[in-house]
Amino acid sequence: MTDAAGIQARLQALRDSYAAQLPAKIGEIRMLWEKLCRIPAPEDLKTLHRLVHSLTGSGDTFGYAELSDAARVMEACLKEMQEHNTSLDTPCCDRVNAYLQAVESVALAERAKAQNLTPPASHVLPTEEL
Repeated sequence: MTDAAGIQARLQALRDSYAAQLPAKIGEIRMLWEKLCRIPAPEDLKTLHRLVHSLTGSGDTFGYAELSDAARVMEACLKEMQEHNTSLDTPCCDRVNAYLQAVESVALAERAKAQNLTPPASHVLPTEEL
């Protein structure tokens, strides 16, 4: 195996490992968001924003541009909520839920591609602004 092929194989193994970890990462985001909808806490919103920000960056790092794009939209919404001290009323929760569903959909598709499976139906990012 050439050095380039070896590097490519290691990079693919890292991508595959990242894809395998996506359900846990997104599950953590989902659980924290659901907790926030029940019991709003500024510190939890800050933590959620950090987790989504991390997903945005790591998606790009591992070559999952669609995942990063979906997470970036959710991240911007959460950042705006923090900056404007937005209450977690139902319309706000609905918007973030839609963004989270888009992130989950993209993550499932990316994981399916990594496992050479047929990806689920395509996703649509919500376009509604806060």
